[in-house]
Amino acid sequence: MNGWYRGMLLALVLTIGSERAYAQESTSESGFVRLDMRAIATGSGSDIVVDRGASDLIEVGDSAVFFPRGGATRTGEVLRVEDRSAMVRLSGVGQPVPIGTRAEVLIPRARFDRAGEPAPEAVSEAELVLPDHPPWENQDEEWSSDKPLLAEIKAIRPEDRSMVISGRVYIIGDGTYTTEPGRSDSFLRVGTDVDYLNPFGKGGGLHIDAEGNYRITNTPDQADESDFLTRLDRFSYARGGDRFIPNRTEYGRFLQRGMPEFGVLDGIEFGRKLSDGEHSGWSFGFMPEPDAEYQTGEDFQVAFNRTWKLDDFEGVTVDGGYQKTFHEGNSDRDLFVTKVVRLPKDGWDFYGTAWVDLYTSGDGAKGSGAEVTQLHLSTNREYEDGLELGFTYSSFRFPEVDRNEYTTVNDTELADGESQRFWVDVSKPRTKDSSYVGRVGTWRDEFETGADLEAGIELEDWYLDNSLTTVTLFGTNGRFSNIAGLRFAYGLYSDSGTWDLFAEASRRELDDFSSDVDELPLYRLRLTRGFQTKSGWDVDLYGEVLSWQEESAFSLGFFAQRGF
Repeated sequence: MNGWYRGMLLALVLTIGSERAYAQESTSESGFVRLDMRAIATGSGSDIVVDRGASDLIEVGDSAVFFPRGGATRTGEVLRVEDRSAMVRLSGVGQPVPIGTRAEVLIPRARFDRAGEPAPEAVSEAELVLPDHPPWENQDEEWSSDKPLLAEIKAIRPEDRSMVISGRVYIIGDGTYTTEPGRSDSFLRVGTDVDYLNPFGKGGGLHIDAEGNYRITNTPDQADESDFLTRLDRFSYARGGDRFIPNRTEYGRFLQRGMPEFGVLDGIEFGRKLSDGEHSGWSFGFMPEPDAEYQTGEDFQVAFNRTWKLDDFEGVTVDGGYQKTFHEGNSDRDLFVTKVVRLPKDGWDFYGTAWVDLYTSGDGAKGSGAEVTQLHLSTNREYEDGLELGFTYSSFRFPEVDRNEYTTVNDTELADGESQRFWVDVSKPRTKDSSYVGRVGTWRDEFETGADLEAGIELEDWYLDNSLTTVTLFGTNGRFSNIAGLRFAYGLYSDSGTWDLFAEASRRELDDFSSDVDELPLYRLRLTRGFQTKSGWDVDLYGEVLSWQEESAFSLGFFAQRGF
């Protein structure tokens, strides 16, 4: 991409403006409350399971927004609600949302008021008997008619509340076996997420996420490999960030809140809520290596961030941040991140993220100057007739860093490696219960250019009620391969649980390969059954068959979790 073109795109991100305010039960005076949640599982097609549900007052039809770490924000609508989880259907056709992605849901504030005042049962006058009541001890002598009714009632401060423990435990198992004798791969993961509210009698919360992993791999003519490791994803204590203590401080290991793009930190983060609802903050500490073991101590960082609101309704907000890193005590990365979000009541929304690396003369592959290493721009709109349109541009270049963050990249790849992609998403209602969906895109890297196309139809309640059927034709044209295929997905939701069926058949033409592999047919079939046990476990069982040429692979697995 030419330098002037990069500059224009970066200027667009910096000037269009907006970012989201963080969502933990906002105390603003708006008519909505924003609740944090995360994607915990994938459903059929574009459905995502989140870790909030009816106990959090979420209802069918609520709007949700997902914020993947790299950008390309997705929106959706709550389709189905359980006690501690919900199913969200993403709008249109877009990039998959990874498990663990942070999201927000908007809940009308009046819903909380209704939840605190349940409607009484109807009682006839003959049945209505009022018991005698002793004289009221509190006569409210200090209250007057010019004050709110609850003016003299003091709110319970966080440090005065009892300790509450909540969280979940989960188990994941998967085994893959092939028709090639002696080749298989299997793993077992056991973990827990625990939240302790007011653990030390001073308010705040202690958060622990830990996991154990065991994996065994069998390969023909080689020794079997097995490995067991434990990993601590989060161990932190956070205090503040509420109406009593506007400033928020978090210590330990955690994903940074002020600017999640800066990654997981072993250190301290401080956030300050300003009087106008804007935010600022800073952090410092070590950065665990983003691998299976999360080793720490080699990379140190100092970061700053700021949030600006460009209107009173947080419809347009901007985030800006700077991170300085050091690898083994030596200066490493200078990273600037800007995020822009525009969420109007009507019209085109806008999401933008730009990562800019600043290099010096010591960076031999890049040379002195600034470079946009990641850029994501997305705009979407839904019309009154149900038509949805979305335009997205994404680009990535390897930054030159000493930190062990990527696989080995040589100087040529650092200098020339680039991936760019542009695509258009469209969804158009066909009837009351069906819609056309499609995507067309083009991409380019340092070796080739290509294009891809998806076109399909979504049918609600086909054959059975509470079901979603998706049939999609897809194709890809590239320098080394051409792909054409068909996908079929069927999801069924009922009181007894969920059924998800996914099938795919494709044909791949490969260039510059030997004649025996220049054509590769590929078939895939996957069946998932989800249900909840009487003891409160949410369970998914799945089986998958993958077949290509004369070989096949079979996978069986499960995912089970229980909240407490």
